[in-house]
Amino acid sequence: MLDNGRLFLNNEAYESTNEADRLRVILTGMGAVIVVIVCLFFAVIELFIGELGFIPFYGIMTLFSLLSLTLLRRASFDVAKIVFIVPVLLVIAVLASIEKQATGVYLYFLAACVYVITIFGYEKIIYSVLFSLLTVALAFVSYFYDINIVESEELTQAYIDTSYITNFIVSLFSSLLAIYFLMRLNIKSNEHLVKTSEELRESENKFQLAVQGSSAGIWEWNSAEDLIHISPKLADLLGYKNGDLKRLTMHGMLSFIHPNDLEDAKEKLLEHFRERTPFSVECRARTKTGDYIWVLDTGQAEWNSEGRATKMVGTVLNIDERKRAETQIQKQNELLAKANEELDRFVYSTSHDLKAPLSSVQGLIAIAELTDDKEELKECLNLMKGRISNLNAFIADITNYSRNSRLGLSIEEVDLKSLLDEVFDDLEYFKGRADISFEMDFPESFSVSTDRKRLKVILGNLLNNAVKYHNYDLENPIVQIKAGHEESQDMIQVIDNGQGIALEHHSNIFDMFYRATERSDGSGLGLYIVKETVDKLQGSITLQSEVDTGSVFTLKLPKPQGIKLLTSIA
Repeated sequence: MLDNGRLFLNNEAYESTNEADRLRVILTGMGAVIVVIVCLFFAVIELFIGELGFIPFYGIMTLFSLLSLTLLRRASFDVAKIVFIVPVLLVIAVLASIEKQATGVYLYFLAACVYVITIFGYEKIIYSVLFSLLTVALAFVSYFYDINIVESEELTQAYIDTSYITNFIVSLFSSLLAIYFLMRLNIKSNEHLVKTSEELRESENKFQLAVQGSSAGIWEWNSAEDLIHISPKLADLLGYKNGDLKRLTMHGMLSFIHPNDLEDAKEKLLEHFRERTPFSVECRARTKTGDYIWVLDTGQAEWNSEGRATKMVGTVLNIDERKRAETQIQKQNELLAKANEELDRFVYSTSHDLKAPLSSVQGLIAIAELTDDKEELKECLNLMKGRISNLNAFIADITNYSRNSRLGLSIEEVDLKSLLDEVFDDLEYFKGRADISFEMDFPESFSVSTDRKRLKVILGNLLNNAVKYHNYDLENPIVQIKAGHEESQDMIQVIDNGQGIALEHHSNIFDMFYRATERSDGSGLGLYIVKETVDKLQGSITLQSEVDTGSVFTLKLPKPQGIKLLTSIA
């Protein structure tokens, strides 16, 4: 019971008190019990021999010892210790002054010093020093001065011997008891330190395993020196060797962030310092090779009493694969949204454009059935032929669009003149074709590395429009095809002096089913297919045109090393 403190502590105090304080409370309580026992012992002896002068002092020590025990039960530990120590020291000083060394009362001063240091401990070092000095001061006062506050009979040798032996044993026992508790406290402290060290070591091992098992790197910033220490994992994540990034400042750390992400990262960092909100930012970080990878940078600062960040610890997680996957998904979603929109328009327009020539043919058939005039019948057949020709052209446009969407790229060396000859052959019977002069302004052996079929679709549509919408009132209708090699791309231009296209139509000219003029009898798919095919080749096409002046379509195609072969979406 004495060892675990249940006698001196109530249940609530026992549960809430740590083990070191509990041991000090036990020692204080045991000291109070010893004082009560010793006082009763001497009171009985002195009553027996008729010496009543010291009885009040024994009563004082007993009263304050019992009060101390009561205060311990009420968890007033510091007050209980003071209530116990002060009266006992004062009474010992009075008795030692009267009896001097004869009865060995002065031995209690040594026991009191050890007791005081033990029950207050290092945590209450001021109390320990203060009461130790008080004990020493009372010892000297009682030795050099007589405190004659009680008349005492001459002590018999038997009383002196009994008192000396009793005081020696009690002071020795009390000192050994205090030393025992000091040893217990030391052992408990060492056990706690060992346990804490083991827990820290285990926690550190788990942390290291967790870090090694992930792609996260660790960084730590010291604001006093403005230096950032980075872990080997973080150095490796950025493509550096351990030790390459020494003396790295916060400014230097921020320099690794992509310029487009830097302002956002700075703002979130300042917000963390200012508002103490969680710091987390997704950004692109530059590696040693100069490439950028996506990372998730998180961190937590520590602030001093003035609210200033003194240090910060953070992690950098490689999320490059995730971000690339998200980007790919976003692109696919955009393509799907575009495809759905175009499909709706496609279904609506194709149904209209397919019905119109068929309805016209049906009407012409009905007229032909009602007439016997050969000339009128011939005219109906010619008109039907024209409607069917338009229908064939529209179906050809749909076929070209479908092929461009489904098929992958097939890069080869394409002789431009040979390809244009094939296109001219396809235009041989176009209305007005014979009135137009075609000029080819490029070397005889000029070739382009690209997809032959797609380039033919592009040039076929551009030249088809150049013929269809030419100005035949001119004396010299002409279409020029220019070509040349640039540093990283090939350039082909189709130039005509035809009707031209008004400026307000330029931004929409490549849209699906868009017609720049009401006189157009085409499907509205031609230039849309051109733009889609150029995009498939990862090139670009631009238009320069004025009404009644002509048009210039400029096609630029990347050289093979600049083409990324992508999986086509059916």
